Amino acid sequence: MGQILFGFAVLCLMALLLVICISGWSWSLRQLLRGEPILRQEAGQPISWGLIDIVATILIALTLMAGFQGIAMAVTGAKLPIKEESLDAVQQAAMILAFSGAEILSLLAVSGLIVVRGYGLQLFGQRGEKFFADLLLGIAAFGMLVVPTLILQAILAYLKPYEHPLIDMLVKDKSVPMAVASVAAAVVAAPLFEEFFFRGLFQGWLQDTVDGRLKVSNVLLGRVRWLSSDDAPPTETETVEQASEHEIITAVAAASEGENPFHSPIAAPAVPTTEYESPEVVRQRNVLQICGPILLSASFFALMHLGQGLAPIPLFFLALGLGYLYQRTRRLTPCVVVHFLLNGQSMALLLIQVFVLGEDAALIAN
Repeated sequence: MGQILFGFAVLCLMALLLVICISGWSWSLRQLLRGEPILRQEAGQPISWGLIDIVATILIALTLMAGFQGIAMAVTGAKLPIKEESLDAVQQAAMILAFSGAEILSLLAVSGLIVVRGYGLQLFGQRGEKFFADLLLGIAAFGMLVVPTLILQAILAYLKPYEHPLIDMLVKDKSVPMAVASVAAAVVAAPLFEEFFFRGLFQGWLQDTVDGRLKVSNVLLGRVRWLSSDDAPPTETETVEQASEHEIITAVAAASEGENPFHSPIAAPAVPTTEYESPEVVRQRNVLQICGPILLSASFFALMHLGQGLAPIPLFFLALGLGYLYQRTRRLTPCVVVHFLLNGQSMALLLIQVFVLGEDAALIAN
C-alpha cells in the first residue's frame, strides 16, 4: 500500500512540474517569437570582487574542510587514512557535517571580505527588496528546468548508473545522523555555496570582465570604496541613469532663451553612470560577452560533479539555466531557490524510500 501511495504522489508531483514546465517554455517561446527576451536585463553595479577573491574562496574552503574534518576525526575517534568502509554511521555523518560547515563558513568569510570594501555584497539585492519576486521567479524556473534535467538524467542512467557517495552512504546505513547530515549537505550547504561561488563570484567576475566594466586592477584585486575615486553609487530611490548637474543647468539655460519665458525647462538627457549597467551596454554585448561567462561557469560546475556517473551532462544544461537567471537579474536568490528545490525534492523522495518504504533508491541528490 505504501508503495502505491508513494508512486501516486510521485506521479502527481511530476504532473504538476510538467504543467509548470510546458506553460513556462510556451510563454518563453512566445516572448522569443515577439522579439522579446525571456527575462529583461536588470541594472546592477559592477562587482566589487576580483580574481583574488575567487582564489581566496578555494583556499579558505580547502583549509576549513581539512581543519573541520580533523576535528570530526578527533571527536568521533576516526583514524587516518579515511576510508568509507572503515567509518561507522556517526563518523560518516560527522565528516559530511564538517564538509558542509566548511562550505558555509568559507562563504561567510569571503562575503565579509567583500562587504568591508564598502560596496555591499551585491548578490541578493541591495536590501532584499525583490526577495519575494525572486522567490516566485526561482519557483517558476525550477519548474521549467527540473523536468528536462530529470528526463535527460534518466536517459543517461541507462547508459551508466548514477552514482553519488552521499546516496550510497545513506542507503547503506539508514541512520538518523546520516539523514540529518545528508539534508544539511545537499539541501542547505550545496545550494548556497555552489551558487555563491559558481554564479556569483565566478560568473559575475567573468561577466563584468568581458563587458569591460572593470579596470585591470579591479579584475585582479576587486574594488575598494575608500581607495576608489568613483562617486558613491545612487540610492535605490534614484533611477539607473542620472543626468549630471552641468547638463541640467545647460538645458535650463537653453530653455530660458526661447521665445516663451514661461516655457518649461527641457529635461536634460540621461547620462549612464559608470556604477550601473545601462540598456545600451546590454544591447552592445556580442555573442562572447553573452554566452562566454554562462558557458564557462556551467562547465566548471559540471566538472565539479565528475565521478557521479554521467550526471555532469544534465547538470551542465541545468547550470546554463542558472547562469542565465543570474546574468539577467544580477541576483543569486532565484538561482539558490532553483538549486534548493531541485536538491530538496530529490532528497525528500530518497528519504521516503529509505526510511518509509525501506527500499534502496537511486534518486538524484545533486
